Amino acid sequence: MQKYRLAGKRVILRGPKRGDIADRQAIGRHAEFVRMCGGGDMSAGASHPPRAFWRKWYRNIRRKRHGFIIEYEGRCVGTVKLRSSGKNKSFSIGIFDPTLWSQGLGTEVTRLMLRYGFETLDLEKIALKVLNYNTRGIRCYEKCGFSYVGKQDEDIRMAITKREYTLRRDLLLYAISDGNLDAIEAALRGGATMLQLRTKGLPDDELLALARSVKSITDSHGVPLIINDRADIAIQIDAAGAHLGLDDGDLRAARALLGPGKILGATARTVEQTLAAQAAGADYLGSGAVFGTSTKADAVPMTLELFREICSSVKNPVVAIGGIDRTNIARLKGCGMAGFAISSGIFSEKDIEGATKELRKEAQHVL
Repeated sequence: MQKYRLAGKRVILRGPKRGDIADRQAIGRHAEFVRMCGGGDMSAGASHPPRAFWRKWYRNIRRKRHGFIIEYEGRCVGTVKLRSSGKNKSFSIGIFDPTLWSQGLGTEVTRLMLRYGFETLDLEKIALKVLNYNTRGIRCYEKCGFSYVGKQDEDIRMAITKREYTLRRDLLLYAISDGNLDAIEAALRGGATMLQLRTKGLPDDELLALARSVKSITDSHGVPLIINDRADIAIQIDAAGAHLGLDDGDLRAARALLGPGKILGATARTVEQTLAAQAAGADYLGSGAVFGTSTKADAVPMTLELFREICSSVKNPVVAIGGIDRTNIARLKGCGMAGFAISSGIFSEKDIEGATKELRKEAQHVL
């Protein structure tokens, strides 16, 4: 019996049970699956196998118990088959009814398997290949953080590393604080997944002391700390990384100072700035202001059309920033960002912990 159970928003991945019955009508001629492999260079495939394939695969999962059943609305709608070969591990996601891929179940199952692969199996890389005309599948995998790594014949090769996966996971709800320790504690209790310390005008010794105090809080919650503008301070306190604004220093110099293991974020308000920041070594981009903001006087509101173009122009994750709160975050659905950077929408609230909990729930729904 598969001992792991993964629960998403709508689906549950669990071990097979005797009472499982696949809907024979749902196992159509054009069901879709994707095979993803991690731990080595083994290739993987995606195709449209016939109905008999699915019935045999489903029976094997039930009898040999070496995979997951995909449960949706109380019924089996697919399977995940697990394999192992030397240092390589692979898993194949099969959803019997292709209309469920259109409803986003493929994306949700893929994200659950990424979590299982990286957080349970401790894989370093997961790769796949998909037919180049399968645009729906490619969009799904891009949404999950895969990026292009090459092409072979009619196949598009895509991959995601553990570091890329972890960064995207942590960017989900990115709180930006001026250093109020009680407020930071409340935001982290509420579920903020990353914290940026942004203070202006503090002498270096005061900033260093404040950054150390903030890091003790973020460490206790297992949340990465990013220092705004000051890569040198980030190095001194062993923070997760630094973020540079458009006029706050040279990205290449910051990358050299931080080294390859630290996170470097950059602000970008145009496609050209986004591409330049990625080329200079930025791991993620902060783009906006998507709704205007009260925290930066020079932040010009950005159209959602431009924001979508920025998100689609780079392989690195983009976070939306600027005026985001509980009332408007849903308007960003479908823009292609990896997360949301929020300051006033968290720290100006009376109930910071409650507001953060609600924002995290909304953020997960939007993505």
